Amino acid sequence: MGQTAERVRRHRRRLVDGALKRVEVIVPAEDVDRLKRIAATLRSHDPSALALRQQLDLRTGAPSGATGLSLFPFLGNPLFEDFELELPDRNCDTYTPVDLSEE
Repeated sequence: MGQTAERVRRHRRRLVDGALKRVEVIVPAEDVDRLKRIAATLRSHDPSALALRQQLDLRTGAPSGATGLSLFPFLGNPLFEDFELELPDRNCDTYTPVDLSEE
């Protein structure tokens, strides 16, 4: 393996070890420096990286990772004021025994 190929191999190994991925994109020439600054910010481990990720997710429609807690304001809407939620009666005292012993 040539010296250049070895350097490339080591460089790519460092990227993988650092949980980084190499991507190639085609953007307008005027956005190249902007995209490089965005990538540099995302590689950093400071609060600006988190803020940028959140802004990008909002703008691009990426999933927000919402949880069931986000339903509380929704269900508190006056439209649901007279809505009665009927849940099946469940007996939480029963369980299914599981044998974890090795045979």
